[in-house]
Amino acid sequence: MTQRKQDEREKTQRRTISQGRPHIGRVRAEQQLWPDPPQDRTVLEISDAVGVGGTGTDLIPPCRLERASMPIQFEIKLRSIDGFWSLFESTGWNEEYRIVKEDLAKAVRNSWFEVAAYDGDHLVGYGRVVTDGVLHAMIYDLITDRDYRGAGIGSEVLERLVKECKRGGIRDVQLFCARGKREFYEKRGFHARSEDAPGMDYVEPE
Repeated sequence: MTQRKQDEREKTQRRTISQGRPHIGRVRAEQQLWPDPPQDRTVLEISDAVGVGGTGTDLIPPCRLERASMPIQFEIKLRSIDGFWSLFESTGWNEEYRIVKEDLAKAVRNSWFEVAAYDGDHLVGYGRVVTDGVLHAMIYDLITDRDYRGAGIGSEVLERLVKECKRGGIRDVQLFCARGKREFYEKRGFHARSEDAPGMDYVEPE
């Protein structure tokens, strides 16, 4: 292989982490998140000791997604609520929430930061952060299209959300862990809160 071809090959493997700029990059082939509906949840917090976050340029191996028409593109805003509505509905969560598309659009507008993953024009992954901007941040709606599980899209979305929180100086980053997904999050820097200090949900009296 000539030096020029080698340089070109390495260039295609490079993913630049930039602040506030969408970019294109191929993602890792690794275990993928598919959350259950929002019952039996565990509150997880990010552990600084794991070293999630940081800035600069990372090199990752190319991953050809079987159903992807082109490299997955990560953006910091949804192109439209319609694609996210379909993705959100596919989780089964709305059986509990019973919201309409306009409600979901309002929730997205009230988010502090978003990451949307696209294969062409098709939304295949998403996650968002809600925060007070100083002390606490909560990651919500980390979802991947069923046909794209196992390609590392959820991992990439989560990593970008956490990095943005750390860049913003937020002290405490949490999320809800669906049943069976604890190992996924622990590998990515989160740990369960202690049993004597669990998270709690308000339940409307009957």
